[in-house]
Amino acid sequence: MLKRGKSKLCYFDNDQVVKMRKYFHELDADKSGMIGPAEIEETLISLGLARSVEDVQTIVDDLDQD
Repeated sequence: MLKRGKSKLCYFDNDQVVKMRKYFHELDADKSGMIGPAEIEETLISLGLARSVEDVQTIVDDLDQD
């Protein structure tokens, strides 16, 4: 986010960083250091943030810059 000029959104206290790392590692099923569409689809759909696998792919495409 720092590279994209979003530094004001990047302040997290230590507890928040620990929680985000925990959640990331739980979602990173293949331990690749990245979360792909297949790893996040169940979460996004169950939270109601996406309705289908296609919605998940659209979200990933919109957010993933690299």
